[in-house]
Amino acid sequence: RDRLINLVMRAFSTVKKNFIYGAPGLGDRVHSILLAYNYGTINGQQVNLHLSKHHWNRNKPESWAEILDLFPKDKVNIITHLDYEPKSNPDFVNYVRLQGYHNAKAQIYKDYPQRFEPTEGVDLTSCLQYFPQLEAVDCSNDVNLPEKFITVQWDSTSKRRSINGSIQQKILSKYADYDVVVVGGQSTNDYLKNSLKHIAYAMTKAKYHVGIDSGFLHLSQVYCHPENIHIYTTSNAGKWSHHMHRAKDNGIRIYNES
Repeated sequence: RDRLINLVMRAFSTVKKNFIYGAPGLGDRVHSILLAYNYGTINGQQVNLHLSKHHWNRNKPESWAEILDLFPKDKVNIITHLDYEPKSNPDFVNYVRLQGYHNAKAQIYKDYPQRFEPTEGVDLTSCLQYFPQLEAVDCSNDVNLPEKFITVQWDSTSKRRSINGSIQQKILSKYADYDVVVVGGQSTNDYLKNSLKHIAYAMTKAKYHVGIDSGFLHLSQVYCHPENIHIYTTSNAGKWSHHMHRAKDNGIRIYNES
């Protein structure tokens, strides 16, 4: 079991004390698998990503599987621990080690550590400086894309990250030479609304991905060169997520429209 890299996903929030972390959003899950994939690629090994039952509840088994299918086979394996209730992040790591994965380690960030960031583990900061620019499955039989276009996504469950319609139009005027292909919840195309592999295909054919701090920011990092990812916000940098700060550091274009 120690022949592979074993990364243990955090069981508790690094922002709220004693708050169970369950990878609630699509972006959390894409981000986690991308990290594991990049870490394995950099080190030339497969990676086991260990999840607690809170990472696996509700509709997430299907979501994890859909995301895994976007990546090359046999690079990242998901291992679930559904019969154990972690008491802390170190407790979950120790439990995974007791299951025979003796080299299991927590995941930490040293560039933008959060309030309750674990103190021990693998610093994965450098892994997000690597953009794999994967090829997507050919979905040309399902979606008819323009010759010259951008993918766009504005919808968010967070009001703080959302951008109103008038600002959206102002932003899109900067891309007047391109057709606009909307992906995600506001798309009128079922494939580009609900299917990650079709959205991924569109991203690989687009000149730019334009959007907000959302799950599609993380998805675009799988397929696009950082300079071709344009993220917009109406918040000052003091209110950005650590993902936004890291994205800017790694070459993604961040624009403030406040």
